[in-house]
Amino acid sequence: MGGRISGVSAQLSERDRTSWAGLAARAVEPNPFHEPECVTAAARHLPEGDGMRIAIVEDDERFLACLPFQHVRSGLRTISAVSYQVATSRLRRMNYLGTPLLDPTGGLEAVVKLLETIAEECRSEGSYAAELWDVAAGGAADTYLHEAAASLGLPLVLTDSFDRGILRQGDDAGKQQLRSAQAMRDLGKKQRRLARALGSEAVLVDRSDDDAIEEYIRLEAAGYKAESGVAMSMFLGEPEYFTEMCRAFAADGRLHVFSLVSGSTTTAMSVLIDAGDSIFMCKASYDTDFARYSPGLQIHAAIIGQFQNTSAAMLDTCTGKNNEFISSIYPSRRTVNQYRLVVHDRLRDRMWVRFVDEARGTRARFGKLASATRTPPQGFRAPGS
Repeated sequence: MGGRISGVSAQLSERDRTSWAGLAARAVEPNPFHEPECVTAAARHLPEGDGMRIAIVEDDERFLACLPFQHVRSGLRTISAVSYQVATSRLRRMNYLGTPLLDPTGGLEAVVKLLETIAEECRSEGSYAAELWDVAAGGAADTYLHEAAASLGLPLVLTDSFDRGILRQGDDAGKQQLRSAQAMRDLGKKQRRLARALGSEAVLVDRSDDDAIEEYIRLEAAGYKAESGVAMSMFLGEPEYFTEMCRAFAADGRLHVFSLVSGSTTTAMSVLIDAGDSIFMCKASYDTDFARYSPGLQIHAAIIGQFQNTSAAMLDTCTGKNNEFISSIYPSRRTVNQYRLVVHDRLRDRMWVRFVDEARGTRARFGKLASATRTPPQGFRAPGS
């Protein structure tokens, strides 16, 4: 069993890509956002793609563990002198899930080798720590990460944690908005009013063609996500990355572009990816012209009904923290953690990182006060972008 670092854009051989895809198919916890279809598309189209790398653990036959990452500056990146470098598993602005791909037979030994390989890379490249974003808490991968870090004597520090709404087979149809009889009556009224406004009932359509992918990008760009500065079309390379990723998953029969459609009118859309026994919802948006009819709520209700007729065990909404709308609909919870694996333990480094983090926190607090009196910034940039 050996570990190595490879670039994503050019250094991976065809055998490597096949081994990577095979690991993703049998991983102890599925994560489509660390599969080659997603990571290679990001490396090809996003501005920071050339710096994306993958830590690999393998034997003579196949990959046993892998984790994509990139080296970025952390801290006050607008003031280069007040920053430090880290290796982060957050490759995109929207990260969704960062659980590493682990072979069931590799066990703890493979994860030890994975962290050891990443730590050596950090030391050679001058990164203070490895930041592991959005790791699903309590699963096999999370347990192995803690045990491996302990065996190597490296601090694995919890830096953030939040719960997001998910759906499991057997859950109620909704926690608040869809559970009570009154809520169901209200939803039914909105469905009938939307049907009258459009001339026919809006139905859920499952597509995976190029036209559906392009239509979703246009819907985002014309609605509330553009107004709040988070639509894909506002960020260099994101529409191209998203399109290539979706095409790759569609070719494997794993992409669902759900549309709430009446005639030729689409009122809401959501993009989901199949992975193992789980389904991951990576995108959702709606036409603000029909906001009074709650098309976003309507499409979630329809997707919940569709999910209950599948063999999947879980639907992960892939949302960030504090999404009260999603939490009010999806009754179960999945805890997502962010860790910092500290690979340098010099007192000078610890003091400098503490100073930079405190400076960043102070700047952020002043920024929040200032933002209360002005229009929000257009978009949020990923580390390294």
